[in-house]
Amino acid sequence: WDCLFSDDSETLVTASEDCTCRFWSLSRARLAETDTSDLVATVGGHRGRGVWRIAATGDHLFTAGADGAVKVWLLRHCLVGGAIASTS
Repeated sequence: WDCLFSDDSETLVTASEDCTCRFWSLSRARLAETDTSDLVATVGGHRGRGVWRIAATGDHLFTAGADGAVKVWLLRHCLVGGAIASTS
């Protein structure tokens, strides 16, 4: 499993055994002075035992899963809740 902070440290992306990646807002937790964060979005598309690695560059998130696939996600679609674009 893996995690990745955004450049501004306001968002955390986590990779999970359930084959999803989740986007968490850290800014709300800071404003409320709590140790919890808000789930912003979830993307899924891998099969099997999970997402093992994630990386981001520019407008894209890359995920590698135990299924042997590497997927490319458009971040603007992930964060606004629109249709998720992915390729294998």
